Amino acid sequence: VEGTFGLIQFQKMIRNCGDLDVTDNIYYASPTCSEAVNTRYVTADTICETCSFAGYIAVSLLSTATFCGLLALGLLIYRHRGISLCNKLITAASITSMSFLMALSWTVWIATCDMVAEGYYDALSKEDPRFHLTRDQIGWGVILSIMSTVVGIMAS
Repeated sequence: VEGTFGLIQFQKMIRNCGDLDVTDNIYYASPTCSEAVNTRYVTADTICETCSFAGYIAVSLLSTATFCGLLALGLLIYRHRGISLCNKLITAASITSMSFLMALSWTVWIATCDMVAEGYYDALSKEDPRFHLTRDQIGWGVILSIMSTVVGIMAS
């Protein structure tokens, strides 16, 4: 059994069972989340609430960071008409805000849901070694977000 935790849902996979292989995507906000997370070995009543809250905050911060990045891009494109001090300051502030918000979103995620998920899977793996958290499968969205954060920090 493997599991990966995302911003708004987690994926539960049962593999190497032949025709019985199953992959379920379960949203944290769904009523079936607690049933899907709890096992006969470990109960994790707070994981759905914690990850739902952290995921919504991270998505909100990333959405705001995207808006700041688009604003900075628009101002950079607009610069060909003439460079003013106000334009430079707003562009710099937008890029700095984007970088800060992206870094904050990952900090919120890692400090809340990632910590809870790691503790959950550590408890599961102690009870039954067939359970493990998949950390080697990083999604392209995560890679692009991390690269955007680094580029934004370098630009500011």
